[in-house]
Amino acid sequence: MSTTVCSDCNESKPKTTEFFFTAKRQLKDRLAIYFFAYCRPCAYKRKVKYEATDRASFGVGWAKDILSKARHNAKTRGHIPPNITPEELSLKRQAYAGLCECCGTPDEHPHHDHDHITGFVRGFICYLCNSKAIPTVERNLHTKAVKYLDKYVVQ
Repeated sequence: MSTTVCSDCNESKPKTTEFFFTAKRQLKDRLAIYFFAYCRPCAYKRKVKYEATDRASFGVGWAKDILSKARHNAKTRGHIPPNITPEELSLKRQAYAGLCECCGTPDEHPHHDHDHITGFVRGFICYLCNSKAIPTVERNLHTKAVKYLDKYVVQ
């Protein structure tokens, strides 16, 4: 059994899912499994520390992380990244009332919704609206999503 060293505590541990979190990536010809650099206890400590500081306040550091991921995803998927500064996104998130702006359900972990063609950031919506409602608007399946998008149509 192979071992790996945690990047945080520098302890050598078996390279198994019992000790390290994994991520799966679909490659062209196979499914690849990657092990994270931190062991499970260290990863949990880092997460708690991060959430207790900047993430809890949704400060500029949080917004930079979110926008960095969004820009990377936009580049790999071939669409325009969100056209907003970290400061503006942080202020928009702090003003978020805790309800999905599309369907109105309570959501503590919303997704920032943006137009993939223009990059305009519309607001914060829940996972279901982000993954299902907005993409199916073309088929007129979700009237709430249509009303939400109509608020941002340029006249």
